[in-house]
Amino acid sequence: MLLVAGSASAADPKPSKPVTTYFEIEQLHAPCCAVMLKYSLTNITGVATADIFVSNRVVRVVHNPRKGIQKEFRAAFQEGAIGAERVKKVSKEKLK
Repeated sequence: MLLVAGSASAADPKPSKPVTTYFEIEQLHAPCCAVMLKYSLTNITGVATADIFVSNRVVRVVHNPRKGIQKEFRAAFQEGAIGAERVKKVSKEKLK
């Protein structure tokens, strides 16, 4: 599991409490896509962890909430060899 450490800036002296966001994906084109996607997601500022569950097509991202991070997630999905049109944000309850 890859962790990206961050620290609070002078403008934001108190870091936000991490939240978990879930995404459902249609498919991965190849096994290496999961590795590339994880790399893309964990390189976003504020992302602590990103887990890709290939068997049930779920991506779990633990991150600090901030404005604009959802756009960065979408870009990471495109960069990680997954078309953004095949990704949707879902609640944890819908995954059960």
